[in-house]
Amino acid sequence: MSATSTSLRRFLRAGVATALLATGMIVAAPSASAADATVTGSVVDNNGAAATSGRVMLFEPEPGVAPAYADIAADGTFSVSAPAGAYFVVALPADGSALAPSAPVDVADSTETAGTYALDSPLAFSVATIAGTVTDADDLPVEGAWVIAMDASSMGGPGGGGGDGYDDEGGDYDDEGGDYSETTTTLGEEYQSAEGAKGDDGSASTSGGDDEGEPEAFAISDANGAYKLGTPEGIWIVMSYNPNTGEATAPGPGAMVTVTAASATTPETMDINFPEANVSGTVVDPNGDPYSGTFVMAFMCDEWGLEEMGECWFAGEGGFGDTGADGSFVMAVPNAGTYQLEVETKEGDTSVVRYTEVFTLTAAGEAKTTWGSPASTIITLSAPNVVGTALHPTTLEGLDDAWVMAFPAVDRGDGTYEANWALGATAMGPTTRDGTGTFTMSLAEGMYFFELDPPWRNSSGMMRSKTLKTIGPGVN
Repeated sequence: MSATSTSLRRFLRAGVATALLATGMIVAAPSASAADATVTGSVVDNNGAAATSGRVMLFEPEPGVAPAYADIAADGTFSVSAPAGAYFVVALPADGSALAPSAPVDVADSTETAGTYALDSPLAFSVATIAGTVTDADDLPVEGAWVIAMDASSMGGPGGGGGDGYDDEGGDYDDEGGDYSETTTTLGEEYQSAEGAKGDDGSASTSGGDDEGEPEAFAISDANGAYKLGTPEGIWIVMSYNPNTGEATAPGPGAMVTVTAASATTPETMDINFPEANVSGTVVDPNGDPYSGTFVMAFMCDEWGLEEMGECWFAGEGGFGDTGADGSFVMAVPNAGTYQLEVETKEGDTSVVRYTEVFTLTAAGEAKTTWGSPASTIITLSAPNVVGTALHPTTLEGLDDAWVMAFPAVDRGDGTYEANWALGATAMGPTTRDGTGTFTMSLAEGMYFFELDPPWRNSSGMMRSKTLKTIGPGVN
């Protein structure tokens, strides 16, 4: 897998997605019903004593899904409910507390099914190890900004579900010809997903596991813009999202902070400032209607990867934002360099495909407002001509949040084919999260290798695979 797909997917499904839960495009969380999942448990402070105040939040790391909140009772217990889904749960201390929020805990293996589930251990407020203030471009404090810490040691490079399931040079694949009406990719038969950790008594595991993309720590800034994060020792990337403007800070070198044992006594200072926005545009669907409530991001391209592999590999800087009701977006990309703009599709939407474009800022703060050829402030998303599914290797059920890339296939001259890696991936993107494993692309006619990478969670034991397919006219 390229550094692009690994790092982008991690930010998309963890850091940025978590932050976007605070945006105005999120509707109010519905009240509890028989179809809800309810998580119960308790909260303690850093010394193990029952918490007496604060809130617990149940959230799904995907935009468009409202978080649910519940107060922590005087004895430290809580009960929080939301429609069944793949959730994390986190405890938030009361405003003014010297402590930081608990580490987010993945309870999706339980909450994807309606019912009541008890955590098998308390949520614990953290000792603050990183603290700072969030300010806007005018250096005024930002209240309600989401601040996220991601483990810097696992942000880049290949990974996800084990080693390659094939030789990088490409094995022998015979073109079977025929009319491909569907593109279906299955991970290797000898590998399967790890089962969810749910107790026989209905308890929900709080182990967290080794799943890629887990939000490590986050906080919400107060009226003075102040925040606290409780991270373990290590190197962390700290980024923030401002729900008032729809902008997120970039995960560049300046966003890294090193936490040591001494940080628990004197937290590391990491002040966050949102620079002036300089990149903008408007996104519409194939019918010309505004495409609102989706991710837009720009990340700096690794020079070698772009020149030698034809791919924009994530190089650690960029900007993030989302589209408003009119489809418009703004973001700050403060430094000069070559970047790739990406407009993601909304979760579950198979009527359009992702948009990508490489662009260059020749000077710091240079404005970029037009896209495509001929240049326009409007980005029109394309309808797909490839609709496929990614399947579990043993159950043959659809794989949620797998990553699919299409590479041009070239004839070796002996009737077999290999992927033309030098051209880079023609299209790439995640599968839907509705249990069908659906993915969509827009491709020219020809032969392609479809590479399937395992999902960002519950991918233990899986490996990558690739399938040769012929794309013809019309919808494939």
